[in-house]
Amino acid sequence: MPELTKLALPLDIGGVIIRNRVFLAPMSGITDEAFRQRAHRHGAGLVVS
Repeated sequence: MPELTKLALPLDIGGVIIRNRVFLAPMSGITDEAFRQRAHRHGAGLVVS
């Protein structure tokens, strides 16, 4: 299986299912609600703010 294909697979972390393996880490200065909603809508499985 190509490495990038694995990004689309769900991930189970302690019984919590994350829909894919794409995470968005907190970034200094870019933390508004609209940015987090866009990241989630466009595929980030987990968004941390």
